[in-house]
Amino acid sequence: PEAYGAGKKNGVKILYGIEANLIDDGVPIAYNERHTGLKDATYVVFDVETTGLSAVYDTIIELAGVKMKDGEIIDKFEAFIDPGHPLSATTINLTGITDDMVKGSDPIEVVLQNFKDWSGDAILIAHNASFDMGFINTAYTKVGIEKAENSVIDTLELARFLYPHFKNHRLNTLTKKFNIILEQHHRAIFDAEATAYLGWKLIKDAKEMRDIDFHDQFNNYMGEGDAYKRARPFHATIYAKTDVGLKNLFKLVSMSQINYFFRIPRIPRSELNKLREGLI
Repeated sequence: PEAYGAGKKNGVKILYGIEANLIDDGVPIAYNERHTGLKDATYVVFDVETTGLSAVYDTIIELAGVKMKDGEIIDKFEAFIDPGHPLSATTINLTGITDDMVKGSDPIEVVLQNFKDWSGDAILIAHNASFDMGFINTAYTKVGIEKAENSVIDTLELARFLYPHFKNHRLNTLTKKFNIILEQHHRAIFDAEATAYLGWKLIKDAKEMRDIDFHDQFNNYMGEGDAYKRARPFHATIYAKTDVGLKNLFKLVSMSQINYFFRIPRIPRSELNKLREGLI
C-alpha cells in the first residue's frame, strides 16, 4: 500500500510482481491407464543412459531393463548403443560408460526392436518415467517403430504421492531409505534392478496405504488433498499489468501462504490459470 500511494503521488508507475514457487499439481503417476491388477502383473522396469537431456538432439547409449513377477526378477535385458561420435567427458564421468564400451554395438533400431519385443505387453516402470519414455518413444519414431502403448508407472511420482514428507525422492535417496542395493548409480542395468525392487515395495505400499489394486486407480488422487506437497517447485516471475491482475496477484500470494505452504509457499499451476487475467 505504501508503494502504491507513493507511486501515485509522485507520478511513478510501479511494477508489481513476485518470484513464485510454481508447481505442476497435475503430474500423473500412471500413463496409458488400464484396469490391470497390480499383484499378478508382469513388469518391465527399465532405464536409459543418454548423451544429454534432450530426447530430440541427444541419443540413448545404454538401454537396460529387468522383468519382474511377484517381486522377483525373472529376466534381464541390457544393450549399449554407439552414438556415432565420441562421448563427452561429462557423460563418461556421470555414467561410467566409455567409448570402448559402446564401440561396435548393435544399431539403435535393432536394440529398440529387441527391447520392444522383449517387453511385450508388460507394465513398464521407470524412475522419472516422463524422461525415459520420452527418449524411448522419440527414438522409436526416428527409426520407424510404433511408439510403446504399454501401461506405465512412474516410481518418482508414486514415491512423492506416498511419502510427501521425504526431503527428496531421488533414486539413490529412496534405495538407501528402504535398504535396497544400488550398485552403480547412473548405469542403466543397476538403476533398473534397484528401481524394480523399489517399485515392488511402492506398489505394495500403495495397496496398504491407499487401497490401490489396479493400474487405473493411481491417478484418482492426482491434484487432490496434499498433492501439492509432492510436486517439485520451480521458479517463475509473475507481474501484474492491470488492477485486476494486482488483485489476482494478492490472491495468489495469500493462497500460497495459507493453503499451499509446505516448507515454502507454493502456487499450483491450476490456481494460477484460474487467476490468469491481468498477469504476465
